[in-house]
Amino acid sequence: MYLKKIAGLLLFLGASQFLIFMLIAEVLYGNYSISENTISDLGVGPHSAVIFNASIIILGMFIIFAAIIFHPIHKMKLFSFLLVLTGIGAMGVGIFNENLRPLHEIFAAMTFIFGGISEIWSSRLIRFPLSVCVIVLGSLTLIFIILFASEIYLGLGRGGTERMAVYPIILWGAGFGSYLMASDQRWLIQESDPQSL
Repeated sequence: MYLKKIAGLLLFLGASQFLIFMLIAEVLYGNYSISENTISDLGVGPHSAVIFNASIIILGMFIIFAAIIFHPIHKMKLFSFLLVLTGIGAMGVGIFNENLRPLHEIFAAMTFIFGGISEIWSSRLIRFPLSVCVIVLGSLTLIFIILFASEIYLGLGRGGTERMAVYPIILWGAGFGSYLMASDQRWLIQESDPQSL
């Protein structure tokens, strides 16, 4: 019971602090355009780098800790593995800024891909209608990261398109974390051999 709530708290705090400090970093960057600048640009700005990089490293750490703490409850190995990879990706983005290619791109791709899949997979652990919401969020992440990689920006600009992949992950982290903190035994798990999933 308490482990689930702690895991939820970590996800909520990780997502919330990242959103707040990302907005602060955008202000400190100077002449920052959410349409033209990518989020990773904040990691090399003279006034924004420390805040942004520290925040996304904390986000990654919290995701990893949450995955480890939550695993004994649901015992879905694949879901825990996906969360850990998402957390490692987020930490890597903060440790290796966009000037350190190709490591930065590798870790960013890990965050987007495994984060999007984690969002969708989490629908197996929660009730309707939130289960549908997380599937939509995960799908948005995966669709927009494909568009971003294909340089199809739909009029949103490079930065705007990337944000359409990132924001669903942040919303999912806060929402799923809140669900875990608030629920008792009302969340769903697969009864048939969950350890094989």
